[in-house]
Amino acid sequence: MGHDRETPRFELCGVPVSVIDMDGLVAAVERRLRDGGPEEPGSFICFRDAHGIVRSQDDARLHDAHRDAFLIAPDGKPLSIVGRLRGFRGIGQVPGIEAIEVLWEPKLCIHTGRCTRLLPGVFDAARRPWVNVDAADGDSIAATVITCPTGALHYRRLDGGTQEEPADEVTIDPRPNGPLFVRGSVRVRDGEGNVIREDTRVALCRCGASENKPFCDGSHRRVGFQTSPASEEDVAEAAQSAAPEPDA
Repeated sequence: MGHDRETPRFELCGVPVSVIDMDGLVAAVERRLRDGGPEEPGSFICFRDAHGIVRSQDDARLHDAHRDAFLIAPDGKPLSIVGRLRGFRGIGQVPGIEAIEVLWEPKLCIHTGRCTRLLPGVFDAARRPWVNVDAADGDSIAATVITCPTGALHYRRLDGGTQEEPADEVTIDPRPNGPLFVRGSVRVRDGEGNVIREDTRVALCRCGASENKPFCDGSHRRVGFQTSPASEEDVAEAAQSAAPEPDA
């Protein structure tokens, strides 16, 4: 049965996009269930953003899925804007199921800026809310999250993607003028032997000034802790620490 004949569409990079909003989507699904039923070919809906359209240029199976879908719902503001610029006033963003959930623990964040440098469309400290998981695909977000050295950022895949696994070996990276970055299957105990955190990534204080011991809270910058001459990366991270802190 293919694309819903009562819903107009336009093409972007060879991919059809349905001119539809949430109300129109509900009405189209009701028509399909009444007239054809979910067992008919082409009875699936793609929730597509601009990134997915770009990916489809190099993925023949994804491109074919777009062609065969009952609807290609514009899951993102860019597609809605393109539709309106082409004269389709009835198009609106139709949020699909999120592929990934990002979890942030502010007390562990020392603002190294790795996430905002690698994926600024998703992570923007000046925006509220500061994390927008709709701005990239789940794989890109997951790859960026695991660069967070403190464990302040974690993710949970909602689309069947691979969850984070600890590294095979535990590694300890003494940062110049900063904390110890530890990766692996890490278990931190207090002075009485109680486990206070289990994680794949932690940053441990080594300047002695943290108010969140044994974890780093960025106080090494405030007290001028020195172990060696600053590297280019240290300078970049110090500059990032002066940026606005994101809200929860």
